[in-house]
Amino acid sequence: MTDEPAGDIDDTIVIPEDEFPTWAPPGGLVRPDWNTPLWESFQKQTQNHQMTIIHDDRIHRHIRLREPGTRMWGWDVVTWPGHLAISGDIADGYVFAHPDVYDMLGFFRLRECRNPGEVPTIDMGYWSEKLCGASQKARHEYSDEHYAYYVGDQIRQAVEDDVITSEQATKIYAEAMEHSEFEHEAMLWLLYAKDSWYDRAADAAELNDLSTRIFPDTDIESIQTIPRNLRLAMYCLAWTATAYWDWKETDGGVAPLSITIDPHNAPTSTTAAP
Repeated sequence: MTDEPAGDIDDTIVIPEDEFPTWAPPGGLVRPDWNTPLWESFQKQTQNHQMTIIHDDRIHRHIRLREPGTRMWGWDVVTWPGHLAISGDIADGYVFAHPDVYDMLGFFRLRECRNPGEVPTIDMGYWSEKLCGASQKARHEYSDEHYAYYVGDQIRQAVEDDVITSEQATKIYAEAMEHSEFEHEAMLWLLYAKDSWYDRAADAAELNDLSTRIFPDTDIESIQTIPRNLRLAMYCLAWTATAYWDWKETDGGVAPLSITIDPHNAPTSTTAAP
């Protein structure tokens, strides 16, 4: 493991322009994909982690996962009835709760996070809805990549539906990208840029409802994404919950002890905790 911070990573997939025969932005339409590279980075940085059961009294638990000798990329999970909190070097400061779930560690169990080479399929939107208190404010953040993809995809569809021409589409997309740096500016452009498009239209009267026809369902979540650190928290929780319950089922779950974890397999060995 390398003690490197969770920094920026290449997290986009380029869709070739020839897959969109009518129109696409220069260089193709870019669909953001944060999950694949983030999961690969998570596996690399946690490959030597151990899980230590600090406290395990039915629903009241304290579980720690980190590489021995360092706090880098480590985290702690604490559970109590209907709640779960996670803190540490990554995924710090989130609290989850569900009114109908007594044991939140069971809620996050996901066996497929043990499958080699597969990115676990997590409904991150649904999981993020279980954030409670101040944590709810961390559910979404603006993403210029999601903005670019949303705008490009909507304009592409407008061209295919003969709402605008390819030439008009290129000009509209270029203008949209001039307003992509900040969330408030991007949203204002989506909502109020209609008037500035009239001089690009062949017939202004015919395109009077141009903005609503191109962006009919624009809302703030169209240009937002789940923050990277919250995604990491969900990977941490899926891994922690799965490893914990695998240990309970295979070793009988007698604490305190330390469990050596392979990110692709169930726990296979146990040693007394220091």
